[in-house]
Amino acid sequence: MPGYVAFSASDTRGCPVSSEGVPPLVSVVTPLYTSAAHIGGVLERLRARTFADWEVVLVDNGSTDDTELHVAPFLADSRFRYLKQEHRGIAAGSNASSPSSTRTTSTSSAAMRRS
Repeated sequence: MPGYVAFSASDTRGCPVSSEGVPPLVSVVTPLYTSAAHIGGVLERLRARTFADWEVVLVDNGSTDDTELHVAPFLADSRFRYLKQEHRGIAAGSNASSPSSTRTTSTSSAAMRRS
């Protein structure tokens, strides 16, 4: 399926795991680029979900605004992870997260705003 990358359940690749040693069931990868205006609302809606077995890997693709400041308050929750890299395009942003997530759904901030 386009937009999905599947890994085996035993392939944790450094992702957070529960106290039972099990990685999250769902990993959401969100490439960011100058997303300060919207990312706080997106992350609030994710955090408010009743399903809790997930992680969000935020890949900042060289934002030139204060995206990092808007993401920072969410990082106290271990389900949110933030990776920063030089601007290399959306594909490079999504690919940067692959080694650190187990089951990945790639999305954009725009898609999350619709949910």
